[in-house]
Amino acid sequence: MADGFSANVQESYIGVGCNRSPYSLDWGLNGLVAFAACNSIALYLPEGEECAGKIKCLLSAHKQRINCVKWIANKNRGQESELISGAIDGEAIIWKLMEDKWCQRDLLTGHSGAIIAVSGITLDQDGNSRTIVTTSSADSTVRIWNRNGDKDDFEFVQMLNFDGGFAFSVAISNLPETKVPILACGCENSAVYLFTERECKFVLSLKLHGHEDWIRDVNFAHLDDDDVMLASCSQDNFIRVWRITKVTDLVDESGVIDENMKSLELTSNKFSVISEDVSLNYSAVLETILSGHEGWIYSVCWHPRIRQDNKFHQPLCLMSSSMDKTIVIWRFHSEAGVWMDDVRVGEVGGNTLGFYGGVFNPTGEKILAHSYQGSLHMWRKSESSESCSWESVSTVSGHFAPVQDIAWDPEGGEFLISLSSDQTTRIHAPWRRSGYKTTWHEIARPQVHGYNMQCLAMISRYSFASGADEKVIRLFEAPRSFVDMFAFLSQISDEN
Repeated sequence: MADGFSANVQESYIGVGCNRSPYSLDWGLNGLVAFAACNSIALYLPEGEECAGKIKCLLSAHKQRINCVKWIANKNRGQESELISGAIDGEAIIWKLMEDKWCQRDLLTGHSGAIIAVSGITLDQDGNSRTIVTTSSADSTVRIWNRNGDKDDFEFVQMLNFDGGFAFSVAISNLPETKVPILACGCENSAVYLFTERECKFVLSLKLHGHEDWIRDVNFAHLDDDDVMLASCSQDNFIRVWRITKVTDLVDESGVIDENMKSLELTSNKFSVISEDVSLNYSAVLETILSGHEGWIYSVCWHPRIRQDNKFHQPLCLMSSSMDKTIVIWRFHSEAGVWMDDVRVGEVGGNTLGFYGGVFNPTGEKILAHSYQGSLHMWRKSESSESCSWESVSTVSGHFAPVQDIAWDPEGGEFLISLSSDQTTRIHAPWRRSGYKTTWHEIARPQVHGYNMQCLAMISRYSFASGADEKVIRLFEAPRSFVDMFAFLSQISDEN
């Protein structure tokens, strides 16, 4: 620089909230949480042994607001190295980890409306990898993209048209012990559409009926006995769990009709697939209907597979997130033979409107949810000899609308206040505690307003003025209780 002056600047803190849309957060087996933050994706590393958690970086390439993000799953249980994101301009981006840096790998275009949901999976077929990505859009279509290996680009292979309807959610998996992918689409007509691949094209195999309102999420899980569980949730406040089973002949080896299989034959929805020139029959049976929420259910998430006795085991455990401000963990009790709600966490009171989604961490010992107001909420399983409970833990936070103004502490610049169009004023400061690295966090929200905020000025360390669209300037002064709490958290003392 001029006159030999130079400065070393490094990033210390990112504070941002999650976008106000379903499917905008996902927790990968790699330990990273990806969530949509306006036009960017925030990669968040939750709390560890030495740190209370921080946003590692922002991935910025989208031109407009991001609606959904999803890690591309590996069926061999490997850690994810690719991520999908979809925006309101109809573009989807594939992000890939290259040399310890996340970069844009592919740009998927073609939709004429906003992308609503995305899903992807990498399959191992004859020693070669194959990645399938699906994108659902407000243009009433679902587009399917394919890539063979990991060096080629994604190729658009098929468009599924819903003739004016919408697929609000998509999930892709594979039928066990086959090379056949299966795609589930939850639609506005209260039906779940199941597509399977035949001759390199996805064909409609089955429609699952029962919900009475828009279906908001669908999710697959593979059981230990090679059955597939499909969970769907709806704005009718119910969750339906379907079991997809491979159907064998009704006649057993002795030539006698198996009565159990006969009963299954009469009550199930059946479809067939071709795998390696062999026709296989499957049935989809309604396993259970879960009732307990009092508001629209926006997401369902299966407990991750866990390692037991040197092999992976899929627990019969499901989590749901609802606009009734609760997260519920449902578990199948084999002794009673029924599904029951084991855990219920959430918010009490306030002016929030509930949760848009929730996910488990890779071990199932933590859950993370994002709410209508863009905030993240995390709970951790705490086991004792007498009971098992879930306790709230700290997480990152920030504005979910454009930041209009910021002001530093005038007496040393040890913290800052920000003001946003999300109608809040927030204080950001370092959190210092013994045994942990110092990390910056949102400490308080001194102002929650009814109008969009526009300007801010610090008067002293513990007082400020703010202005909003209502053309009124308000003055705020910190109470003694806040000053004491602030000094305890940030170790910032004030002689006055």
